Amino acid sequence: MRHLGPGEIVLLTPDGAEQHKAPGKNMQICSFLWVYYGYPASSYEGINVESTRYRCGAALAKADQVEVDLVAGIPDSGTGHALGYAHQAHCPTAARSSSTRPPGRGASCRRTRPNATWSPA
Repeated sequence: MRHLGPGEIVLLTPDGAEQHKAPGKNMQICSFLWVYYGYPASSYEGINVESTRYRCGAALAKADQVEVDLVAGIPDSGTGHALGYAHQAHCPTAARSSSTRPPGRGASCRRTRPNATWSPA
């Protein structure tokens, strides 16, 4: 097993791996892999996605001058940010109220009638 290089193309077959394009020289990683798109357990350029999100949340809390009641990560990629923020700001975290939501949407909520409880949008 090995890591793929920048722009490298490898075809996996039942007989093994066939390299179709050699790796390039320049690594160009999109920062959204760490912040939004990347799977939490993944690492890019040796930097773990979830720990980066945690550090970003902590940095935001250091820079903030607001009083926070609680922090919740929405969408799922925001959980690491929320935990880092909450730890740095010494405030509680909360899980969103529902894990079921339409595909491709965060856990946005709407009020369905006056004095109603919040329900997934």
